[in-house]
Amino acid sequence: MESVAFSPNGRTLATGGEDGKVRLWDMVTGRPHTAQTENTEGVGVVALSTPAGLLYFCWSTAWRWGV
Repeated sequence: MESVAFSPNGRTLATGGEDGKVRLWDMVTGRPHTAQTENTEGVGVVALSTPAGLLYFCWSTAWRWGV
């Protein structure tokens, strides 16, 4: 895991790593509830934005993903 970010309401944790996967975790259950796997690069930075419901992540390329 290279990076982590909590949503502003604290209910979701986003993680990203060298495998290129971004996972969103439900902090109530402790389980992942979604994963983004289209990225072919590692993920060095993640950030969550609400109420817009956007996840930002990057390594050498910046991505925006609706959650």
